[in-house]
Amino acid sequence: MSSLVTQMWLLEQYGPRLDTAQLAKVLGLVRGTVNNQISAGTFPIPTYVDGQRYADFRDVAKHFDDCRKRARAQAA
Repeated sequence: MSSLVTQMWLLEQYGPRLDTAQLAKVLGLVRGTVNNQISAGTFPIPTYVDGQRYADFRDVAKHFDDCRKRARAQAA
């Protein structure tokens, strides 16, 4: 479960779902990299198609929080 602070920040900045351009921006990637990883099945955030490809803001928040947990575990 992701933190509510992370969820609320993402919701305020991007709305309830992020398209691939927004995903690229928030993750610090190039949009082509996001699309390539989605196509290869290696993108770490679940996405879905509804006219275009989106990710739910809660899944993006969970990804950020999971990255923090992994970093803290490695640093310990």
